Amino acid sequence: MELLIAITILVVALVATIALIINSIEAGRASKNKLIGTNFAREGIEIVRNIRDSNWLDPDETTTWRDGLDVGRIVAPILSHQWDTEPTDLVIINGFDDNDAAIWYSPSEGQYLQASAAFPGGSELSSFYRGIYLSLICHDSVGTEHIVAKESTDDCTSFPDEGDGPFGEVGVQVITEVRWPTSDSNHKVVIEERLYNWQAL
Repeated sequence: MELLIAITILVVALVATIALIINSIEAGRASKNKLIGTNFAREGIEIVRNIRDSNWLDPDETTTWRDGLDVGRIVAPILSHQWDTEPTDLVIINGFDDNDAAIWYSPSEGQYLQASAAFPGGSELSSFYRGIYLSLICHDSVGTEHIVAKESTDDCTSFPDEGDGPFGEVGVQVITEVRWPTSDSNHKVVIEERLYNWQAL
């Protein structure tokens, strides 16, 4: 009888220990994925910021501050060529099921790439998908700020003017969303930033 009780206590202790280890592993994996997803979202903001800043520095006088920033659309920063080290284009996507929303991982390079297909060198599809929403930020003649609704192609004239002058485009609201499905649920990270055309303010 004493042996049976001892074995029962040992089994209960082992089951509890195994459950604790499994929960710890799952929590670690969830924490790692959230960190990776957050970094992808931050990177999306920085890519848009870099495009705006590059437009300012472009010596071509026909370049405007938001060239390449398609407002009212969901876009993805993808690599145009496999030898690029940074995204060079924001491509319009139809949603998070679009191939261009997928993020690939290259074990040989130890880095992630967002592209419409796997790159040479054994890259594999990760569980992450990224999309960026761009919306116009408008100021009316009295300085009131308005933001065009997400995924709307309306321009600044869609708002009633509180003053007696025209609206001006002064910036872009950037919302980066990163999603990753798991066996039990879907997870996402959303980061918002407002990037202004300081030259117009």
